[in-house]
Amino acid sequence: LTAATSLDQRNTLDGVGATARGDLWRVTADVQPRAALDDHQLALQRLVTGASIGVLLVALLLAIPTAASRRVARRTPRTVGPVQGGTR
Repeated sequence: LTAATSLDQRNTLDGVGATARGDLWRVTADVQPRAALDDHQLALQRLVTGASIGVLLVALLLAIPTAASRRVARRTPRTVGPVQGGTR
């Protein structure tokens, strides 16, 4: 209720109608383009992008099976649950 009241008080928004998920609003004023990023914001953007790519590369490297992990996987039985005629 308070969000609808706040949106009602904005001169640049008009209520269009109600939907199954709530009220629908329309912007009536011209939308201003975003300001360009300054040097600090660009550096932070590059840092976050580089860190994200680094995390992705580490996850991919950890997902690659090694020779040792493949040997262990071959020795480990893949049967789940009781085995007919077995000791499990």
